[in-house]
Amino acid sequence: MASSRRSIYLLCSPNLGVLDNWLPVLFKIYKNDKNYRLVLLLPDLSIASSVHFDNAINVIANKIFELIIFQNSPGEWFKVDSLENVKAWSDSNFRVAKFFKYAQAISAKYPKVYRLISPFISLYGIVNRYRHREKIVSIANQVCDTDVLLYDVHVNNHKNVSQLLSIFENNLRFSMPHGISIKLKLDHISKGRIKNINKLQIYLFSSFFERDYNIKKYGVNNENLNFFGIPRHDFEWISEVQHHSQSLSPQFQGDKAVLIISAPISACLPRDRKIKSLKDIKKVIIEKLGMNLVIKLHPKELKEGVYEDVFGAGAYEKTWVYSDLHAFALAKERGMAISLFSGVSFDMLRLGVPCIEYIDLQDIPGFDVINGKSVTPFARYDFVTSVSDYDEFELQVNRIIKSSDCAASSLKKYNEYFIKDEESSSRVASNIIQLISDKK
Repeated sequence: MASSRRSIYLLCSPNLGVLDNWLPVLFKIYKNDKNYRLVLLLPDLSIASSVHFDNAINVIANKIFELIIFQNSPGEWFKVDSLENVKAWSDSNFRVAKFFKYAQAISAKYPKVYRLISPFISLYGIVNRYRHREKIVSIANQVCDTDVLLYDVHVNNHKNVSQLLSIFENNLRFSMPHGISIKLKLDHISKGRIKNINKLQIYLFSSFFERDYNIKKYGVNNENLNFFGIPRHDFEWISEVQHHSQSLSPQFQGDKAVLIISAPISACLPRDRKIKSLKDIKKVIIEKLGMNLVIKLHPKELKEGVYEDVFGAGAYEKTWVYSDLHAFALAKERGMAISLFSGVSFDMLRLGVPCIEYIDLQDIPGFDVINGKSVTPFARYDFVTSVSDYDEFELQVNRIIKSSDCAASSLKKYNEYFIKDEESSSRVASNIIQLISDKK
């Protein structure tokens, strides 16, 4: 039976970035209005594998969500009462998830083989459903027409959530991007369409970077769009996250160490180029300057062994360390950050931490060319300092160390493109509650 209170559902897809951006708004609602039950929807259990309770976001989420509904590998929706229990389920059912993943791959590639083993898979599914029958839930039976959905319209056409979104088609829906991004290239975008756009409100971070893209991509209009700033960049929220965060060892705190915002190996960051960048970083930061390194891995990045090979497995926790702490905690009193091409650089910008982006894009298509050099969108608008070789990197590191106005310059650049509103999360929360009340 659904709760007598109205429920606010947060659809966490395509990744935990949705939770990161929506949580300051939900935290305001949680503190100020007990008339709402907060429910987290996890359509992909693999997202739970990237949940770490060193990260304050997950600690706070574990506190405020009354119910977590997640989709397990066979496809049923299960309910638990905490994010901790989802994480525990994910860890204990790792082999089961792998089994069904392989089964899906066999189905697509070897249909004849799949037909032979499908009776055993079906039987396993039946047994699994029976074992956990008390946890299985029907979302369609849970959702009332007065409930609302928070999500990111980016997933509107994603197959794994299409059926779920159809349940909320006639409900009030509120969207916020799962990351801060630059979306100005519109030529390749075919115009989309969202049903019942009169019940959709989209909160965007930058009119300059996002307005035209959203209008074309989703077929919405100006009445659907709101610009209240970036909720997670309220200093009150940043302080909340830092308060709930643990501390690193002294040798990795503040300006004693440089933060590396990592990125997984990809077409624009091939393994050999990533290794070269890290070797240059080691030579300048560790060997020449005698500073240490803190590595913040991307949520989808596995420990590929690259850092161990370059920095030395034996030097771990001596000159370098991994950390799952939130970027706000890692940026605290930090003198410098190095990005390998990540949107987390916007968080550094907000906190006034100078950020060098070390990536070599030579002969890699799809990027703007400035003064004969391929650069990322972050570098194109001077949100980061772009370097692509050792000499450039050493020069910019020394410049930052010697300069006293880098933090002020970072904040000035931020203010050119983004609304700096310290009440952003409150304004979004109030707007949502007002619209819910109007509907009532």
